[in-house]
Amino acid sequence: MFDVAGSDKVDTEVLRVLLAKKCMLYVACLIAFATVVRPMFVEQSMVFTYIGVFNSCLGLSFYFYISPQIKKVTLSFIIIFYSLLALVPLLVISGGVNSQFSVIFPIIPIFICLLVYSAKAAWLMCVMLTVLVVALLVSEMHLPNYTEEIVSESKTKSRAFWIVLSTILSTIFSVEFLRITNIYSTRLNRQANMDVLTKISNRRSVLKSLYQIHERSLLEGEAYAVIMLDIDFFKRINDQYGHSVGDQVLVHVAKILETSLRTKGDSVGRYGGEEFLIILSDVTAEQAENIANKILETLESAPFLFKDNSITITATVGICCSEVGQLSAPETLINHADTALYQGKKEGRNRVICCQH
Repeated sequence: MFDVAGSDKVDTEVLRVLLAKKCMLYVACLIAFATVVRPMFVEQSMVFTYIGVFNSCLGLSFYFYISPQIKKVTLSFIIIFYSLLALVPLLVISGGVNSQFSVIFPIIPIFICLLVYSAKAAWLMCVMLTVLVVALLVSEMHLPNYTEEIVSESKTKSRAFWIVLSTILSTIFSVEFLRITNIYSTRLNRQANMDVLTKISNRRSVLKSLYQIHERSLLEGEAYAVIMLDIDFFKRINDQYGHSVGDQVLVHVAKILETSLRTKGDSVGRYGGEEFLIILSDVTAEQAENIANKILETLESAPFLFKDNSITITATVGICCSEVGQLSAPETLINHADTALYQGKKEGRNRVICCQH
């Protein structure tokens, strides 16, 4: 009867943090591998080895430090700090702008956007990298160069220009990609949580709201109510007027239910077929029953008009309200509300049955 997706606690932010954590491990392992293997093929100063070991240990430290509870801003600064701390020593001792490690610059803003989803962090990194290039260019003559590579001044300036330009372009690209991704993610999320016909929450979405309200009630000690509403004799409407009219009736009822919500804490969704689920937060059983009766009065006093026909709509409602200190599981409340609903059908429909739990 229940859609477990409604209680799904998988959070995209947590997944992103775990991805960043895993990438930090991969980077640390890659640096360690390069530190061990590179000297086998190329002669290099031991300074590079020491820096490689330091960067690997630093990456592993951040890997163990990052947790799903970490804040987005903190994660952004960790990535920025690690990028700069790992790069600057290598650039200083290997030719500055002419260093082979400078080609990593354009990758960093993209890396930040993908892992942190922050355009501000990407632009901050872009500005810091640009300042770093200028600083390296100005102080080039005073920097040690363990690679012993000699490059002309004009070529050094040209490389600095293209490094900055490519870093800016990569930042623009990554930020624009992030913007488009956010737009489509929002649209997909809306479609995934909206009932296609009635344009209100679908079963998955309203159940998710129920679990959120339940958790908030546990923390704040507030009672909430679950209302199951079923349109009376809906099959008769479909048989007499056709399924297209039946669909319009569902839309009509959904609009009335939406306007019946009191606050942002309340939720309504199509549970299935002609059945709707309403969640009322911070409410007593008596208040929930009064709200349900008003909904039935509104439905009956606002018939659906179709051509020359006026279709009077009634509904049967089952309510279960969990009192403070007796907050049962959401599944239990829905079961009791559903039982009350079918009791109301047996008693003649068009009525509210409240099941106190």
